[in-house]
Amino acid sequence: MLSLYTKLKHAVENWVDIEKPLPDEPIPDKPMAFVWLFLKQAKWPFLTIFAFNLVSHGLEALQYGYIKWFIEPIENGAARETIWQELWPLVVTFTILVLILQPLAARISVFIMACVRPSFVSMARRQMAEHIRKNSYDYFLNDYAGRLSSKVFETPRAVMEIISTLIGPIMFASMAFFVSLGLFFTTHWLFVAVTLVWFGLYVVIMWHYIPKILTTSGKTYDEVSKARGRLVDSLTNILSIKLFSRSHYEDKHYTESLRSITHTGQVMYHTINWQGVWLEILSVLYVGAGFFLSIYLWQIGEFKVAEISMAMALVIRLMTTSWWMSETFVGLFEQVGQVQEGVDELSKKLTLQDKKSAQAVQGDNFSVTLDDVTFEYPGRPMFKDFTLEVKQGQKIGLVGPSGAGKSTLTKLLMRLHDVQEGRVLIGTQDIRDVTQDSLREHIAVIPQVPELFHRTIRDNIKYGRLDATEEEMIEAAKRAGAHEFIMELRDKGGRTAYDTMVGERGVKLSGGQRQRVALARAILKDAPVLILDEATSSLDSESEQAIQKALVDLMKDKTVIAIAHRLSTIAHLDRLLVMEEGRIVEDGTHEALLQKGGLYARLWNLQSGGFLGDLIH
Repeated sequence: MLSLYTKLKHAVENWVDIEKPLPDEPIPDKPMAFVWLFLKQAKWPFLTIFAFNLVSHGLEALQYGYIKWFIEPIENGAARETIWQELWPLVVTFTILVLILQPLAARISVFIMACVRPSFVSMARRQMAEHIRKNSYDYFLNDYAGRLSSKVFETPRAVMEIISTLIGPIMFASMAFFVSLGLFFTTHWLFVAVTLVWFGLYVVIMWHYIPKILTTSGKTYDEVSKARGRLVDSLTNILSIKLFSRSHYEDKHYTESLRSITHTGQVMYHTINWQGVWLEILSVLYVGAGFFLSIYLWQIGEFKVAEISMAMALVIRLMTTSWWMSETFVGLFEQVGQVQEGVDELSKKLTLQDKKSAQAVQGDNFSVTLDDVTFEYPGRPMFKDFTLEVKQGQKIGLVGPSGAGKSTLTKLLMRLHDVQEGRVLIGTQDIRDVTQDSLREHIAVIPQVPELFHRTIRDNIKYGRLDATEEEMIEAAKRAGAHEFIMELRDKGGRTAYDTMVGERGVKLSGGQRQRVALARAILKDAPVLILDEATSSLDSESEQAIQKALVDLMKDKTVIAIAHRLSTIAHLDRLLVMEEGRIVEDGTHEALLQKGGLYARLWNLQSGGFLGDLIH
C-alpha cells in the first residue's frame, strides 16, 4: 500500500514538466492573460483540482440544507418511536456526502496541489529566466540585476497564488453563494431577492475599488523591486562603499526607496480599508434583513422553524464568507499587482532575436567581414559605411583613443548589437542568418575584466566547453599558467584546488589569477575566432608576461582581433588598425605605421617597447 502511494505521489509530482519550454508566442501584457499563459501548460492538473474542489465546496455548502431537512419531520409532529425511520435516509446521505465524500475530495485536492504547486512555480521561473536571458545585451545594462531576478522569482509565485485563490477561496465562495441561492429557492422568493440585491451591491463596491487597488499594488511592487535592485547593487559593490566610506550615503538612498514603498503601501492599504468598511456595513445590513425577514415570514405563517434555522444559518454563513473573501481579495489584488509589475517588464518585445529560418554556422571559413556597416547608439553615431575584412587566420590589432569604436566593433561581431545598415559576415554567412548560440560558440573572448561566476574553479573553466573531461580542463589550466596556483587554493568551506569557490565575480582571486582562469576557459573552448579586449592591460609586468606567453600559443591558427592601449602587446601582429571616431585612419604593420609618422607613431613614441613581438618571432 505504501509502495502504491509512493508511486502515485511520484507520478503526480511529475505531472508538470519543469523543463517544458515557454510557448512560442508573444508574452501577454495583461495580468490574467499572463496567468493563462502558464496555467494552460498545466491545465489537466488544475482542472483535476478544480473538479475535486467543485465536489468538496458544493457538498460543504449543501450541509446547511440538512438543518432544514432534519428539523422538518420533528416540526411536523413525527412520533418519537418512528423518528429514525423517517430520518435514516437523511442520515445515510449526510454521512456519505458530507462526512465522507466532502473531506475525501478536499484531501485529494490538497494532495494534488501539494504535488503540483512547487513544480508549476519552478516551471514558470525557468521559462521566465529563459525568456529574460534572450534580451539584448543593452537590456541588462539598463536595469538592476537584483530587480530583474526579483521579477523572475516573485512573479511566478504570484501567478501560483492567483491560481490557488481562483480555484480555492473564490470557488468556495462562489459555490457557497449559488448553493445557498438554490436552498433559498426552497424557502421564499423574498430571501432570493434580498440575497441577489446584497450580492449586486457587493459586486458594485468591489468593482469600484478593484482598479484603485490594482494601480497602487502595481506601484508598490515596482518600488519594492527597485529597492531590492538597489540593495543588491550596493552589496555587490560593498568594497567601494567601504573604501569611500559611503555607508551613510547608501543608507540615505535606500531609505528614500523604502519611503516610496511605505507611501504607496499606505495608499493601497487605506484603499483596501475603505473597501472593507463598506463591505462590512453591507454584510451587517444583509444579516439584519435576514433576521427581520425570517421573523416576519414566520409571523405571517409563510415560514416554519426549520426554514428559519436554515435561512439564518445560510445568511450568517454568507456574511462570514463575504468578510473572509474581502481579506482574500486583498491578497489577490496584491498578487495581481505584482504580476502586472512583472508583465510590464517581461512583455517587452525582444529587440534582438534569431530568425525562425536561422541556421547554425556552416563550413570552415572563419574570416570576419564588416561590409558597409552603419551603427549608432541612441543619440550617438559610431560607424558610417564602415568596411573591414579580416582573413581567416589573420591576427589584427585595434588601437586608438577611447570611444573610437574598438569595443563596439567586437560587440557587433558577436551580435550583441545589430547593425542598422550593412552586413557583418563570418565566412560568407551574414551573422543575422545564423543562430546567436552557434555564432558565439565559434568565438572566444578574453575581456579586460573577466566575469567569473560565484562557483568553483572547475565550473568557471569548464564554462568554455561543458563536455570537457577533467584531463582536458586541467591541461587548459596548465597551458594558461593557472594550475599551480589553483592547486594551492582553499576556501572557508574546506574545498580545495578546482573545487574552490571563487566568490562573486571572482573576488577571492587576484587580477592575474582571474585573467588566467579566463584564459584557461578560452583555451578549453578552442574557438576559431579569438577576441582579446585589453586582456592584459590591468596586470603587473610579471603576470602580463606569463599570460602573453599563453596567448601566443592560443592564437596559433586562429582569426584574432586584439584591442590594446599598450601598443607593445600587439606591435608584431599581422596587421594594425588605428581607429578614430568610428573610422580606420591607419592600416598596416608596425614598421609601416612607424614610417608613416601618423597617429600610431605618435602613440608609440609615448610608450616603451614590449615583449609580445619577441615571443612571436
